[in-house]
Amino acid sequence: MASYKKRTDNSIASGELRHRITFLARKVTVKSGIAKETWEPAFSCWAMVEPLNSREFWQAAALSREDEQRVTIRYRRDIDETMRIAFRDVTYSIVSIVDPNARNIKLEMLVKSILPDGKVKDNGQSRGCCGAG
Repeated sequence: MASYKKRTDNSIASGELRHRITFLARKVTVKSGIAKETWEPAFSCWAMVEPLNSREFWQAAALSREDEQRVTIRYRRDIDETMRIAFRDVTYSIVSIVDPNARNIKLEMLVKSILPDGKVKDNGQSRGCCGAG
């Protein structure tokens, strides 16, 4: 029987990265003086996509971040907060990127889903009294 130990070296087991995600890069084209923004696939990679645990969820909810997930990938230098992530027909905006312990082993990203028009989901937070608005 194999014994499984909790990893303390901050590494990633290959079986943990079981979701295929695509990073999208913003591209602006100008034609006849009119700028058009598109999001084009930059690259795809394997990732671990998981919802925030209950403690993290409630801390995030205090900051109006109810719709966030954590995405973990192997370390890459070519990722920044201006990119988006496509996963299972949902597009996510990158809120933050962390390199745990600055060891260049993995990146943990906090992401938030966005609507097709590019806006972050509202979840009814900005309505006035009694749901009007």
